[in-house]
Amino acid sequence: MASRLQQIVSHFSSDKVPMAETWQNVPLAPPDSIFKLTTAYKADAFPQKVNLGVGAYRDDQNKPWVLPVVKKATNILLNDPALDHEYLPITGLPEFTSAAARLILGSESVAIKEQRVASAQTISGTGANHLAALFLSRFYTFNGPKQVFVSNPTWANHHAIFRNVGIEPIDYAYYDPKTIGLDFEGFLNALRSAPASSPFLLHACAHNPTGVDPTMEQWEKIADLFLEKKHFAFFDCAYQGFASGDLDRDASAVRLSFIWTAEL
Repeated sequence: MASRLQQIVSHFSSDKVPMAETWQNVPLAPPDSIFKLTTAYKADAFPQKVNLGVGAYRDDQNKPWVLPVVKKATNILLNDPALDHEYLPITGLPEFTSAAARLILGSESVAIKEQRVASAQTISGTGANHLAALFLSRFYTFNGPKQVFVSNPTWANHHAIFRNVGIEPIDYAYYDPKTIGLDFEGFLNALRSAPASSPFLLHACAHNPTGVDPTMEQWEKIADLFLEKKHFAFFDCAYQGFASGDLDRDASAVRLSFIWTAEL
């Protein structure tokens, strides 16, 4: 054992391994704007401060508010004798992924009944977006350069996630500051002018960061153009149930586009 430790020490102290120079050229990543704001918020002594940087609930004392259903689920897990913390399958807990598919697509989804749905468990929204973007980068047949159309504006992480897998984000018109609403014609024009079969990243509900969503009638016109141009709909659905308070209503855009596309 001692001789092995000596080998390791000798390896790392060898002149052949320039320890001081190994990582000095790694650039410092810029601070995350949202967490930087949170840090500043915590350091601010102003008693009436309000943090609007993170999409999480707060009570009247500005403390995190845990949903009662989350507390209930936590208690169930803590008292579940079958919970053994064994490794999960590569794609996650089957009971969880199948339930998630029914939640977003609907329990009567034709695609689920025909076993045409693949689900994978990921680490939060960033992990889900990364895995889907990586899948696109490796397996999608792009019509030209690898690029994805994202709303202007969109969640800041979207740009970094796609660039990290070799896909360049391209802005499409979405928010109109003059009307504080949706630039619907600009959105449709982007769908019309983009190369056929282009991936478009869509926010299913509670658009981040504007909160502006298309109406159901507008979603239907958007879906028509997707079919006409054979675009690929990449839905990011982070707030199902929190936009309208209705899980089915908040998933209606995904179900509409998904079902119509399945009929091709």
